[in-house]
Amino acid sequence: MSCITSGFTMTSYYMHWIRQKPGQGLEWIGELNSGSGATTYASAFQSRFTLTENVPSSSQYMEITGPVDSVELLQPGSVLLQPAHTLTTSCQVSGYSLTDDSYATGWIRQREGKLQWIFYQWGSSSGSFYQNDALKNKFSFSRDMSAGTVTIQGQSLQSEDSGVYFCVREHSDSEQQHSCTKTQPNSEC
Repeated sequence: MSCITSGFTMTSYYMHWIRQKPGQGLEWIGELNSGSGATTYASAFQSRFTLTENVPSSSQYMEITGPVDSVELLQPGSVLLQPAHTLTTSCQVSGYSLTDDSYATGWIRQREGKLQWIFYQWGSSSGSFYQNDALKNKFSFSRDMSAGTVTIQGQSLQSEDSGVYFCVREHSDSEQQHSCTKTQPNSEC
């Protein structure tokens, strides 16, 4: 699979690869540090996915071999709300535990073709919590460790909050080289 970039200097950024199975949420595969060629993969994809690049042609490539391990983040289907209403929706995780410090679980949204972090929290009850400051008065986050659910609640949502909301998981292997500052206003990944 190939990705041709334009409109920016590819070697100035990390390029992230994400997949979405039909009817399911987004899943982070890995990242490639353009220019150096250094890669970081989610553990489920590490042995089966290979990211490479061709800097002169502003292209990146992903090669997939063999089956992929099963981790699921199950969330309900579409919800339609009137402006100024409250939304509460939960995500049920399987294939890992919310108490595992190797993983962070949270929510992102996709609006106008761009992904935007809302918040995420690392495992354990006292795990580090990161929230997009621009959205902190609009959304709250809770976890039920025993049930394996993460819940997002949106207050006074308006038309500009329209989009697709995804439950997401991040592995600690990706944290050191992650290029997105998730706690800054309007940060996007």
